[in-house]
Amino acid sequence: MAVTNDSPQPKPPVISSAVPERALAKNDAWFRVALWMMIAYYFALFCAFSLYRYNHFGTGIFDLGIFDQATWLISRGKPPILSSRGMNAFGDHFSAILYLIAPLYRIWDTPKTLLVLQTFACSIGAYPVYLLARKRTGSFRIATLFSIAYFLCPSLQGINSFDFHPESLAIPMLLFACWFLETKRPFPLILSLLPTLLCKETMGLTVICVGVLAFFMINKGTGIAILLLGALGQIVSLETMRYVNHGQPSAYASLYSAFGSTLPQIAWNLVSHPFHTLSVLITAGNMGYVAEIIFPLGFLSLFAPRFLLPAVPAFLANMLSNRDSMQMVYFQYGATIIPFVFYSAIAGYPVCFGILQRRFRRHPLRVRKGLGIYLAYCVFLGMGMNLFNLFFKIYMCSSAADTGIMRIALERIPNDASVSAEMMLGGCMMHRERIYMFPNPFQKECWGNSVRALDQERQRDFTLLPPPQLRAVIARSDVQYVVFGNVKKFHYPLSDAYYKYYARIFLTDPHYGVIWANKIFVLQRGANFAAGWKLLRMYRENRIFLHEIGLH
Repeated sequence: MAVTNDSPQPKPPVISSAVPERALAKNDAWFRVALWMMIAYYFALFCAFSLYRYNHFGTGIFDLGIFDQATWLISRGKPPILSSRGMNAFGDHFSAILYLIAPLYRIWDTPKTLLVLQTFACSIGAYPVYLLARKRTGSFRIATLFSIAYFLCPSLQGINSFDFHPESLAIPMLLFACWFLETKRPFPLILSLLPTLLCKETMGLTVICVGVLAFFMINKGTGIAILLLGALGQIVSLETMRYVNHGQPSAYASLYSAFGSTLPQIAWNLVSHPFHTLSVLITAGNMGYVAEIIFPLGFLSLFAPRFLLPAVPAFLANMLSNRDSMQMVYFQYGATIIPFVFYSAIAGYPVCFGILQRRFRRHPLRVRKGLGIYLAYCVFLGMGMNLFNLFFKIYMCSSAADTGIMRIALERIPNDASVSAEMMLGGCMMHRERIYMFPNPFQKECWGNSVRALDQERQRDFTLLPPPQLRAVIARSDVQYVVFGNVKKFHYPLSDAYYKYYARIFLTDPHYGVIWANKIFVLQRGANFAAGWKLLRMYRENRIFLHEIGLH
């Protein structure tokens, strides 16, 4: 059944006008108190979740460590040149909002600042959701149900529980933009859109689409102003990335290599070859991805599709990409989709109600209750979709005993020393100018503005340097500490076999001596090699590992 938004919308299920205004205000006050209690609960719960992951080595250099190092460098007045990525932070992503966050590092100098800030941003988004639903549906209860749906949204929880990404901060800004769009307030609308342009290089396209809605919903002047703002933001972000990448476009264009090698070529081919574009878009995987996003709100977005317009650029970017993770709801790629899925679902609720009311005229109360129950059912079923994701992220954390041992070991490394560390071990050592993700810088991997660095699905297939060449690189290196371990079974970007190869080379190289060998291995350049070898043989687990890698 095709439903359009052009026909006059039925009246929402408003509370009877016979109810005194004082009673309405009292009800609204009680529901708002409940809303703020839910916001506080969500904030506390996901702060605890995020900080637990960080404290138990569940986060790493990718992705929290990247933004942590960039923010720390900015807070110290230094250019954000990332040793963790081998490039300028703004060549990887246009995340200028880090300049606004950096002063917080002068108050609380820890990556926990980013995790708490992200959780605050995600939690506060429930307030504009409530306001929108209260206005559109006329019901306090339905507005509260939409707020609960927001907290339980699998995509929101996935973003909030996966390290830190600046685009997550745009979620409440865009939701408030929807509220100002709904209430036809041009100046606050523009103010709420300005910071979003600093969150990621694709935000300009989202703002342009908001401008199209403002053109028809508010007035032409406001729409044109927002269109120009979005276009300017898009140009500035892309040109900034090109500049810091020494005149080269971002390697992220390689995610759309099926359509070309440059952004203009990709854009032209998308338009000039519509059947090819549709064949890539309309796949079982993509349709499942879209369904996963809109199902938790009962597919109500389909009843007001025009409000999904600003989410179209992100939908297309994700569905046309050759990176599988971009078609999953548990990653940051849905940050600019969430606000407009909620706006369209909230706008679609009274449309759906009106259709059902005309179909079942004799049972209006049953229609209202039934639609509410259906929405609640979808909300809680959608929550179940995310439980495995949350449990998996906890599973990836270290035990309390292992965490204590690893923290004692890492305390041996000075704060200003250069370090090459395994991804999951280096995440808590990013406040230094030279921190590398092992095996960098000895062999470049996930490094720089290159197609190879973004080819995540094939990172484990790179060619190893032969032992003589690798030992020559080690001899010339000035990296002071190397850290890797056997307590973590995840050695990205290395396969298990490649990890053992590097471990065998480093543990037998005389330029580095082992200064800690319990669960993890801390190697210091110039340390006593013979003493380190004796330390390795002290623990049974170490001896087993040495046997596995061919050292007896």
